[in-house]
Amino acid sequence: MLSVLLLSLAGITALTLGKPDNALVPKAVLTSQQYVAEDGAIALRASLDESVTDLTSTATLFNEGRPVSADTVLDKVGNVYQKWRGTAVIEIKSGKMLAARGENVPLTAIDLTKLSRSDGLDPRMVRLENGQTRLIIVALLSWKDRPQQLLVASSTLSFPGVDLGPGRAIGVVDSTGHLLSSHGALDSERARKQLTSFANTAARKGRQHPVKAKEPGAGGYTGVSGHLTGAPPRRSAPSAATPRSPPLRPVAPPPPAASA
Repeated sequence: MLSVLLLSLAGITALTLGKPDNALVPKAVLTSQQYVAEDGAIALRASLDESVTDLTSTATLFNEGRPVSADTVLDKVGNVYQKWRGTAVIEIKSGKMLAARGENVPLTAIDLTKLSRSDGLDPRMVRLENGQTRLIIVALLSWKDRPQQLLVASSTLSFPGVDLGPGRAIGVVDSTGHLLSSHGALDSERARKQLTSFANTAARKGRQHPVKAKEPGAGGYTGVSGHLTGAPPRRSAPSAATPRSPPLRPVAPPPPAASA
């Protein structure tokens, strides 16, 4: 489960300066925040779905033709799609790396012995040692009389087409409240701490049932969404929205490579 957390910093602070400590953030501002968080969740879900479809469709096209080399597969993927940070092809039976492009793909996150399970080919998130998060997508390459191969691609979590505007930041939070990625106005330490501090609450709210979390008769967004309010006097008003989708499986960072 992922939650999209939007935090508006400068704009909300300016609105509340000089007001009593118990002053409420205007409802119109909260509603606006919530809509942007919902847009971010929808854009993120669409981006993830598109990435999975692109890679699986590419693998299917190769599977329907004559066998080609791993380098040919990755060259084609790189020419058609420029969104991947790294790609690789590995032989499933031996675990041998056949070809790779771009940044190193964290292959240790993939258990090759469990690919036949119902969730074996599901996308997964991997947190790298530097704290960054990568989305890992896999697809099978299979030809007659050839060992099966696995096409692997990694990318970042992004929000295509979402206009944050000045003074706003948006982040992706997993089910444990860990902030996976963030974008926007996070230039100060205070801004980063505020976004992180709301992550746990956003994750908890995101675990609600999407129907029960809404007021009776409420329509619109099909997932869980809402807003939170920070403590005065520097009040921030983040909003959270959960994409309606199958959960992604977070994977712990791979262990550091042993030195020779």
